[in-house]
Amino acid sequence: MPNYEALYGGLLETATRQLWDRLLGQNQLHASIINIKEVFEKWVADGKVERIRIDYEGPFWVSYTAIGFILGHDPGSGLSLKQNVRFWGLRNGVTTVLTREGWFLLGMLDRSVIKTAITS
Repeated sequence: MPNYEALYGGLLETATRQLWDRLLGQNQLHASIINIKEVFEKWVADGKVERIRIDYEGPFWVSYTAIGFILGHDPGSGLSLKQNVRFWGLRNGVTTVLTREGWFLLGMLDRSVIKTAITS
């Protein structure tokens, strides 16, 4: 099994820090949302993230929030900069979108709802 933390860890930290500089407050990673979730599950165990909250898990879409993701730490003062970061993407997709929690909300719609909207 690949070590997804080694593959995506540095990329995740860089992309998350860039959220503060982007106009829309979002970023995209060329990595599966399921693989990214594995990285965050390990980071919860390592204390880099407080916990993961599953926001939506359907047959096609997955959305979760990394609560208390530590973006920076000052060992001298013991202070940490934490941010809640929301991730979403297709279950079998090859990209994951991430945004700061509270910047904007994305509602995940079931395929039947989308199909109804298109055909009506």
